Amino acid sequence: MYLHYNIGNLYHRTAGFCAGVSKRSAWWATERVTEAICQFRAEYVRLPTNDQKDQMAQRMLDRFHLPRFAFAVDCVLAKFEKAPCGIPQGTVKQDYWNRKQCYAINC
Repeated sequence: MYLHYNIGNLYHRTAGFCAGVSKRSAWWATERVTEAICQFRAEYVRLPTNDQKDQMAQRMLDRFHLPRFAFAVDCVLAKFEKAPCGIPQGTVKQDYWNRKQCYAINC
């Protein structure tokens, strides 16, 4: 149920329905799981150093021509200001058009 709520971007009522519990129980469960995850953040969550960010930014620039782009969070949508150009062979610009009615790539 926690994954339904956080990853699926669902409301507590819908997540609870999927798990067979009430809205209140769904809220309570997501709060407890979130608190438990936060207790272990120092052990599992690592942010890159400035040198690592600089190295990654250079690799992203060399490989994908993305300036000042060091890292991303999964499922983040990087929106293009205009239609992409210089795209890989075998793709077309419409491949980058998404449900939010803009050109973007899922990071």
